[in-house]
Formats: sequence, C-alpha cells, structure tokens
Amino acid sequence: MTKIAIIGAGNSGQTMAADLALAGCKVRLYEHPNCRASIEHVAKTKEIELTGRSIAELNGMIQGREGTAKLDVVTTDAEEAIGDVDIINFHMPAFADEIVFEELAPKLRNGQKVVFWTSYFRTFRIAHRFQEVLAEKNVSLWETHTQPFGTRIKGPGVVEMDQVMSPVLVSKYPRLEGAADALGVLNDLYPLAELDSALLVSLMNPNTLIHPAGSLLNTGRIEYSKGDFYMYREGITPGVARVVDRLQGEIAAIMALLNFSHTLTLSDGEGFWKDMVRVLGMGNTIGPTSLKSRYITEDVPCSLVPIALIGEKLGVDVSMTRALVEIGSAVCAEDYWRTGRTLESLGLDAMTKSAMIETFSRR
Repeated sequence: MTKIAIIGAGNSGQTMAADLALAGCKVRLYEHPNCRASIEHVAKTKEIELTGRSIAELNGMIQGREGTAKLDVVTTDAEEAIGDVDIINFHMPAFADEIVFEELAPKLRNGQKVVFWTSYFRTFRIAHRFQEVLAEKNVSLWETHTQPFGTRIKGPGVVEMDQVMSPVLVSKYPRLEGAADALGVLNDLYPLAELDSALLVSLMNPNTLIHPAGSLLNTGRIEYSKGDFYMYREGITPGVARVVDRLQGEIAAIMALLNFSHTLTLSDGEGFWKDMVRVLGMGNTIGPTSLKSRYITEDVPCSLVPIALIGEKLGVDVSMTRALVEIGSAVCAEDYWRTGRTLESLGLDAMTKSAMIETFSRR
C-alpha cells in the first residue's frame, strides 16, 4: 500500500488527503506547528468527509471517490509525517515553501519524491536553496501547473469538491527524464500529462493569468466591500479580460522561444469571461476580502516577478507583466522586485539566453 504525506491542511491539502485515503493509500496529513489550530478537529478524529459532486461526475476520465476518509496520521511533527512515505505532496502557499521545507529537509529519506501542486517556480527555489540535502538523499522534485480539483473546506473535517482540472501538466526538475509514471499511484489516480521541463510547467500556471489582474484592477472594490462581489462574474469584465489577454500574449511569447505553443483564446475580449463563468463554473466565487489575499501576495512575487525577469533575459517584451508587478508593489506597499522570486533566488541568474533555451525547451 502506497504511503503518502500531504504537507498543508488547507482546502487542497485536506481534499487530496481524503481522496487518496478513499483510493486506498495510507495518508499522513501534516500542518506546520504555527498552524496547529487549523487541524485540531481532524487530528482528533483522523477523518475527513469528502462531499460535493464526485470526480466521476465532474470528469469521466477518472474514478470518483466520495465519503468519509480515514487518515493514517494527522500531525505537526515532520518526522512522523514523512519518515517512511514514498511520495510527499506539497499543498502549502508558495510563499511558505522555504519555511516548511526547512522543517522537512533533515527528515527526508533516500529516494523520496516531492510533488509541488500548483507551480510557482517552486522546484527551482527549493532545488537552489536545499541542493546539498536533495543530492545527498537522492530526492527528486516535481511540479504541476495546477491542482487536480477546485475545492473548499465547508466545516471542521468536511471538504467539498466543485471542479476537476484536466489534464494536469507535470514535470520533474529541471527536466522530465523518462515518464511521469514514476509518480506511481498519483499518475494512476489523476489525469497527469507530461511536459518537458519544470520551467514550462511554471509558465502554465493559470492562477498567474487570472488572480493578479482580477484583483489589482478591482483594488477599490476589494478595499470598500471586503470581497462582497463575484470575482469572475463581476470582477472580470471584458476590459479586465483584455489585460489578461496581453499578459497571456507575453507568456506565450516566452513559451514560443522554448518551442511550446499555448494560447488562452480571448477572441472578442469576452471569451475569458465566458470561459470562467460558464465553462469552469466559477461564476459564484467571491472576491478577495483584502489586498493581503494570496491572489496578490502569492501570484505577483512568486510568479509574475520571475516571468518578467525570465522574459527580459530571453528578449521578450514583458511590459504588461512588469506593469502588474509595479501596481501590485504600490498597492501592497511592498517592493516585490526585491522580495519576490528573482533569477538569483531560483539559481537562474548565471544562465545565458541560449543555455536557458537549450535546457528548458520542449523537444
């Protein structure tokens, strides 16, 4: 029976913990000691109820699982969480990566696989910061472009799944060698699709397109209403969608240099709005309650900053990306160019344009 650790007991962490347990895995759910209160109920019961439309109903590609899941371990102790597991799944906010990995690093075991769900250049940052221990323990890092589902905690020990993302792009850091079936049960249970490099996966993060523009261009509304509006139905209007379109164009230009073509079609300035509300079923998502929302504090420094810097290194016009970073820095009174994920912090500063293209391009 596969042993899996889930790092982070938020919406996605609790949902994957329940889903994998219902699929027959032995699951250990970990939360950082500073957030101990968030898992008090689950720690007592070792149960999570997975509700909502099943994966089977939402996406006929994979088996649906609903019900009350029994977890093997719920803990704030790193050793207990990852000591003898096969796969470690990270579901923490990107800005917490280093703090949490600092706790886990001394407890890593030889040959373990660490999967970061939702890409924010996370494998690059962790590989650069913890390169010695990762090499010593032969630990591999993997990154996906998004979560396999959309979900919310509905109450203590209860999570509700309301969307499924398919396919979920995945790569090993720095490049995929062999096949993603090295992830075993994860590849069996979720619709993973291989992509050549971790850089391409990070460029495909859909949150980067949606969250910063949708939040920053609704700053007044967020501060005045404290999130009392529909993020996608009301906040993403055709004008905002055109900003998203410009941002997507810049990211697409970077990917084109890496021999990968992908475009989010916004045909008439309304296509993005129609997709979000009608196709993805996100029309009832409420807006951020403050400017400290992860929509800004995660997506701007951890995704837009490195995208802008990589684009400039490759000679791509990233004026819209830079503009959103500047606006985000001003709105939040924080210099994200300084505190965000720079090329130096990702171990990419010494890499030339030609070396970057050679290393991370699709083949």
